Amino acid sequence: PSPAVLEGMYVMDAHMAANKIVLTRELLTNPGRGPSSSSASAAMNDFSYMGLRSSLQTMITVGAANQTFYIGTPSAENGRAYGLVNIAAFLAMSVEDSISHGSCDEVNHDLVGGTLPISNACGQDGWSYHDMTCAEGEEMYQCEVDPTMRATANDVDVSSRRNSGGTDDGRAPTPLYCGPLTDYDGYTGHWDYVSGAESTHPPVENGSGKTDVEGCCWWGRGSIQIRGVCAYGKLNYFLGKRAYDEGRPSMFPDVDFCRDPQAVCSNPKYPDLKWIAGMFRWITEVQTYNQGDYSYMQRLVDFVDGGLQDWTFVHGLSGIVTQGCHEPPCAFGVEFEDGASRKATFIRTLKLLGLSPGKSDGMTHAADGRRLGESSNR
Repeated sequence: PSPAVLEGMYVMDAHMAANKIVLTRELLTNPGRGPSSSSASAAMNDFSYMGLRSSLQTMITVGAANQTFYIGTPSAENGRAYGLVNIAAFLAMSVEDSISHGSCDEVNHDLVGGTLPISNACGQDGWSYHDMTCAEGEEMYQCEVDPTMRATANDVDVSSRRNSGGTDDGRAPTPLYCGPLTDYDGYTGHWDYVSGAESTHPPVENGSGKTDVEGCCWWGRGSIQIRGVCAYGKLNYFLGKRAYDEGRPSMFPDVDFCRDPQAVCSNPKYPDLKWIAGMFRWITEVQTYNQGDYSYMQRLVDFVDGGLQDWTFVHGLSGIVTQGCHEPPCAFGVEFEDGASRKATFIRTLKLLGLSPGKSDGMTHAADGRRLGESSNR
């Protein structure tokens, strides 16, 4: 890494360290459980500050697919503030995608006709994950759908379940799972909130018409969730076993994300993979986004220079993360969330990092009163 990158990483690390306690308490600890939860599922679903810090350092200095996590520039007046707001945006989207649910895995939430289909593992909110293939010219990245693949999401810690579609007494939907037709008599049913168990009769369709979970192992996983055969294929191509097998640098040379997508959330050897996977999506899909009149990097700069008050920035960002475009709805049949919760979480994250949304100079000062990136030798 260049001296400028190392200096920027030091500035970001120092500023986050100054706010470590409040970030952990207010953002990284799910409201439903304390930080001392010790169950295996809680450990796999834990988004720790140290995991965030370590993963950021890796993606700032090493990165993937010729991209690195952006931490600003020393050459502009608000240069380091750009980096800090980029971190705030990433954290806010992570809270909305996964941390607030207490789960690294996507949770079953999409009601269809008043019931919660088990086949939501195949896709929710109008998506069909096994059909989320790569664009023309990028087909070489995507995973092949294996009908014999089996996977089960991590259970959500019982005290976190009210944030994961559960009821007050802790009954939450069974974790998403997939497997061949022969595992469950050819079809799946729905989650019964009354009995607190899966009801296998009659067959129940998800929003895309699926009544089974064969070949449906591609649900969302990670801090900012990746989903679909293209996303997992790219993860494998740039960071996983395929990179290693083909002679490219690999962070996870023994993990084949096309054969074991659940490794993102369940591999005990790499507990921070959940952070890395989310950051991989961030640097390859969000930071590089430039369509129509919306360039994420330019909007980030404009948002900071404009005093942290142009909320079209986070509205567009929310669309990119949830639907892949800055002006949703942009996918036929796919439900659009209005982004109000994501905006509120982003504002809260900015404040927790010591920034002042809506104030013209609110982004320029570090915890000790210096401008971000300014030397203490004044």
